Amino acid sequence: MQSSTVAAPDLANRLLPQLAKRGFTAERVATGAEAREAVLRRIPAGARVMTGGSTTLEQIGVTDALSAGDHHYLRVAIRAEQDPALRHKLRVEANTAPWFVSSVNAITEDGVLVAADGAGNRVAALAFGPSHVVVVASLHKVVPTLEDAMRRVREVALPLESERIRKAGYPGGSYIAKWTILERDQPGRVHVVLVDEPLGF
Repeated sequence: MQSSTVAAPDLANRLLPQLAKRGFTAERVATGAEAREAVLRRIPAGARVMTGGSTTLEQIGVTDALSAGDHHYLRVAIRAEQDPALRHKLRVEANTAPWFVSSVNAITEDGVLVAADGAGNRVAALAFGPSHVVVVASLHKVVPTLEDAMRRVREVALPLESERIRKAGYPGGSYIAKWTILERDQPGRVHVVLVDEPLGF
């Protein structure tokens, strides 16, 4: 499933008001570096923050910046915990962090955000829990319709994520277990950073 072929400025100009109609605030930036700064500007110093698993966030350096900065980045403690039961408890508690940063797998041209997950912690936090959600997504993930968005997840994002997982030593690859389709949200909860540069899956 190919993303929209409309030039980035034109596509963003059409998409921004569609996102606003759905209660999302949004901005467009040109590069991953600008996207990282846009994310970090929004999160207050010392805030409790969690991130969803995201190649996009890794590529633009958000996870490294949160780990090294003055935020209370909950993923650090989760990764350090060796006991599976305690790690699960920490992951559940992290879904109530005031700030959550993630990406999505697709955005429709009329502003619907679509994400799929295996474990479900990312899609859960996108849907409910954190009072502030920041979504970083490349404009190459924009597709015409919801049907196209779900097809993009299965035909583009899933194979690439499975390849990444296998290279990390998990031969079974990835799978889709749970979805979040955000058609709208309470005004101001979700902020979308649209990036011209191709990023993520």
